[in-house]
Amino acid sequence: MIRTRWLVLAFVLALPLALVLRAPASLLVPAFSGVALAGAPLVCGGAHGTVWDGGCRWHWRDYQGDLSWQLDAHGLMPGVAVDLSGGVQLQGWLGAGPGTVVVQGLDGRLPAALLEQMSPASAEGSLNVSSVSLRWQTERLSDVAGSLRYSGGAVSWNNGRGEATVPPLDAVLEPLADGAALVVTDDSGNLLMRGEVISNSGSLKVFRAWPQLLGVSRGGEPADVVFQTSRPLW
Repeated sequence: MIRTRWLVLAFVLALPLALVLRAPASLLVPAFSGVALAGAPLVCGGAHGTVWDGGCRWHWRDYQGDLSWQLDAHGLMPGVAVDLSGGVQLQGWLGAGPGTVVVQGLDGRLPAALLEQMSPASAEGSLNVSSVSLRWQTERLSDVAGSLRYSGGAVSWNNGRGEATVPPLDAVLEPLADGAALVVTDDSGNLLMRGEVISNSGSLKVFRAWPQLLGVSRGGEPADVVFQTSRPLW
């Protein structure tokens, strides 16, 4: 009798688990389809697979492609391995817990034209993302690593009244004691910009090497700070 009860209990517990494991991906896609990104909705459809291991087609503004995911816990932290292909390419692992968000091993390639959706500037070329990792915990940024590389190309600003051809640029994420820094340099190693996030404060310094690169500088040394700002972020 006791054995029978255990068998019944095991069946009762296993049945909903089996149903969840086999739940179609179409149940999950509506959760993020229609979400507004930079003022335009993300449209997803053509779901396939399961909520645990599935995929769909995506479309946002002029970009489209495929998204696949696989739930994958790292230790005690639940997460998902994602692979975004098409007009925007990104692969990596995203995890989340109470008050914590983790990104690990993010690689990919983004069109520089995405800049137009977030600023009054526009740019040709692409941005390569390499091994980017970070941890956001209790409103603190930590464990940052990775790099970005802009391929170079024509850029314009101020509604096209300013134009320049920019060579390849590099940006490196550096960990700080209580935050992170993003350091942008050209191929000659000249420091162009440095942004920092420390606790809840963000700051940015722009060095004269940047306007010199754009051909709008009126002299001075490349290491001169020509603009700086800081403000609370949250």
